[in-house]
Amino acid sequence: MADIEDDIDDVEDYQWIRMREMGISEEEIARAKQTKQWKDDVYLYSLMIKQRAWNFDESCTIVGTYLRLCSALEGLGRRQEAISRLTAGLESCPLSPDLTLALAKLSFKDDQKEKSLELCHNVYEMFDDQNKECSDSEIDNDEMKVTVEHAEDAYYLGGWVKIHDDDHTNAYRIWKEGHLKVPSSELLVTQYRKRICWDAEFLQVDPKVAHIVGNAVHHRGEVYDLCSDFDSYVCYDPSKGSKKVTFKVDGVQLRRHATPALAIFDPAQEERGVVFRSKHPLLTRSECSAVVDIVNRYHIDQCNGVWGTVRHSSVKTTDVAVESVPLLREWLLALMHTRMNPMLAFLFPTLADGSALYADEACSTSRIRIHDAFIVRYDAEGDKSMYLPEHCDTSAVSVVLSLNSEESGDYEGGGTWFEALGPKGQVVDAEVGQAVAFAGPLKHAGYPITKGVRMILVLFLYVEGFHYGPYLSCAVADAVSVDDSVPTAQVNQNKVSSLFSADRSRSTGAPQDEKKNQESSECNCDNSSRSTGNSGSGGELLSSGGSKGGFVVYRQTVDLVNMLEKSLVT
Repeated sequence: MADIEDDIDDVEDYQWIRMREMGISEEEIARAKQTKQWKDDVYLYSLMIKQRAWNFDESCTIVGTYLRLCSALEGLGRRQEAISRLTAGLESCPLSPDLTLALAKLSFKDDQKEKSLELCHNVYEMFDDQNKECSDSEIDNDEMKVTVEHAEDAYYLGGWVKIHDDDHTNAYRIWKEGHLKVPSSELLVTQYRKRICWDAEFLQVDPKVAHIVGNAVHHRGEVYDLCSDFDSYVCYDPSKGSKKVTFKVDGVQLRRHATPALAIFDPAQEERGVVFRSKHPLLTRSECSAVVDIVNRYHIDQCNGVWGTVRHSSVKTTDVAVESVPLLREWLLALMHTRMNPMLAFLFPTLADGSALYADEACSTSRIRIHDAFIVRYDAEGDKSMYLPEHCDTSAVSVVLSLNSEESGDYEGGGTWFEALGPKGQVVDAEVGQAVAFAGPLKHAGYPITKGVRMILVLFLYVEGFHYGPYLSCAVADAVSVDDSVPTAQVNQNKVSSLFSADRSRSTGAPQDEKKNQESSECNCDNSSRSTGNSGSGGELLSSGGSKGGFVVYRQTVDLVNMLEKSLVT
């Protein structure tokens, strides 16, 4: 037997030697070795399951055998087969937290949200039952123990299922519940602290930041006028004049829009606008200067002057989360309650479900919540962080606020490019203190600066109690069904799969972006000072100012991927 094994090893060694002689790289050889190992594992563990080897071989277990088989199948890209095998294994061992969680992860990767969430709930219940009935030491079978790590992964994944279904309210509810059950989890406490930070009751401007908060034109209670206070951008619609088809959400017929992103609002929003720029500064110049000074001082005092990033991108990016800078937390809360919330409630008056951004007619209780807030720095001469690739935001509404001035010579270029505003998109720029607000699902990009340093505040916002995923999904599906020229794979690819594809660099934006790729559109007014390039391949620039194949995902998404990619076999 030993001689046969030696002969097999000799044949394999010769195979790798021949590959090197043919000029194949070590990286490709390593991949070939891994692929061969996976194939061998599939054969071995399939045979063990067929023979029910755990009945006569004490060195193997039913759970471990199924996990190893499915890990190999996933490695080979045979996910559906892995899901089928895990399902069979779970039928034989229904109380296994390892099998349940493994199936939840694969179901999430396969965009089976409801199934993944149900399995996560099963892990929550097993964890609760175990803690009620007995301690870990009293459980005889180690494979049936629900560990803190199992519970942490299940709660974290459950929240992300909801985020990817555009249901932020329930995502944070799950993460809060998980934090209370597993207080030691850094992943869960991060999400819990975010809500503690941004959902704090606001009564008045904190004295600590009173010297920062400016008295810009717009405050709560003032009446806006769309024409005199904002530049409004509507979508370019090449099919204008043709019949608008409808689609249904929960049995209610909705009108088809020029871009699926508009489906999360009342149909009247299409004529009102999908992107808005304030004509008057929302922040005073001194307020912007104070914010920039605080951020720069934070990096000098806390980070040795070095900027980091909350994003993982195909290009250099530098930014900092606002909650990391203590003085800016109170400032941003004041900004949201005194200026931002009233402005957004005016710009986006009615959501697709008929509700508004304020919970009461007196406009005293806003439903707008911060999902993420960060200060971004583009630096043309220093670290060369000059633009951001095309992407969509995980938000109902996003806002970009300019913190310094192109007119004053702080930078040249820049602005936000929107695909939906023209056949080649359009760049919307803003001067210091001005705000650009838009529907988060719109594909957009940070247009390149060519000189200097540009500083902006970016807000990803959701609406408490508003689950907009079904509206967006139905609109995307409708766009495909009525327009054969729009490739189904391009428009309706699910939010998750792009993160786990063989060529991950082809994903554009946050995990949900691939599903939300939309038709090109144009604005009804031409007030952008930026020209856009021509789409192309290779080294040619896209109209967004970036190169083909660019992507951007946020650090929390990277944490999610790392959790999902943990070996099924422990």
